[in-house]
Amino acid sequence: LNGIEQLGAQQEAQRQTATADRLVITKTDLLDGQQVDKLEQILSRINPMAPISRTPGDDLWKLLLYRDAFDPKSRDEEIRHWSRTAERLAIDPPCSADGHAWLHHSPSIVSFALRVRHPIDWSPFAVWLSLDVHRHGRNILRVKGLLDVPGAKGPILLNAVQHFIHPPVHLDEWPDDDHSSRLVFIV
Repeated sequence: LNGIEQLGAQQEAQRQTATADRLVITKTDLLDGQQVDKLEQILSRINPMAPISRTPGDDLWKLLLYRDAFDPKSRDEEIRHWSRTAERLAIDPPCSADGHAWLHHSPSIVSFALRVRHPIDWSPFAVWLSLDVHRHGRNILRVKGLLDVPGAKGPILLNAVQHFIHPPVHLDEWPDDDHSSRLVFIV
């Protein structure tokens, strides 16, 4: 009921939205469809990587309790979702002069996607990411990505929130035919 207002007035609501693995819009039966659609658009601009569900309609408890973004059974679906989002961010949005894709959510939150078509040496990248998160973690709301590393059968799955980098996951195979490294930042 108050989602749009809270996102406009409360920086914490924006930060929580930006770091979420999934978003659920509740009490949709109390609003008209246009209001719910507008809220979903705003949420999607703040966190383009998180799947958005609506209740009533979707089973809230199943969405929140039985789906784990780090569970191998649901990981492929999550990877495909944000991989499509990374592709869209890299192609569709307005670009800065340097060609990188940027989405502006508010004066304080920006998303951008990077794509690297050649393999990335894991060791220097891990050092860079660790230093970056250590130095700027409060301002790094979310980092997700797939890295193509030399010699690996599949990609390395990355997930970081502020100062915390989740342990990287080595996947056995790529989720699609595109083996380029893809990183999405919400900062």
